[in-house]
Amino acid sequence: IRHDYPPLWLNAGLARYQLGDRVGAREAMARAILLDPRYVQAHFDLGVLLLEEGKLAEAAQSFANALSLEPEQNQARFNLEQVQEVLLKEKRE
Repeated sequence: IRHDYPPLWLNAGLARYQLGDRVGAREAMARAILLDPRYVQAHFDLGVLLLEEGKLAEAAQSFANALSLEPEQNQARFNLEQVQEVLLKEKRE
């Protein structure tokens, strides 16, 4: 097994997520990004995990990272817009 292969870490993160290990999932996804900062899917999946955890600012950053690498990533754009809307609403309150 190649431990420097980003898809391996992303898949490990997704598996850990499925098993309920959110911390392990976050760490594995972050490792995938560390190994390949241009790995769009890892940025996106990390954003989804952070969003589910209520870490909106961090989720927004992950979605923005995915979009900066792949501007036609419509799901990342949609998620980013939704998160930004919530953050703006929270800021007004």
